[in-house]
Amino acid sequence: MSKAFADKYHVTSLDEFARACSGTATVLGGPTECPAGYPCRQSLADVYALRAGAFTELPDRGPAARAALTGGTVSLALISSSDPVFA
Repeated sequence: MSKAFADKYHVTSLDEFARACSGTATVLGGPTECPAGYPCRQSLADVYALRAGAFTELPDRGPAARAALTGGTVSLALISSSDPVFA
């Protein structure tokens, strides 16, 4: 999630996000295999009880994910933590 989103909804962890933001308005962004693959949508549901109302396919886990997060296209995105775009 973006810092602006986290600040707006007062969440600092995936646990908090799942409790405060799960539901039809939540949009998860990630690669093509995310809706059915591990470790993505199903894992978030299994581990955090997070329910996303929609999924948006993103072409990468770096710049496109950042643009989707900061632009408000997605609420939460699967990213590559080693990508310098998030440094």
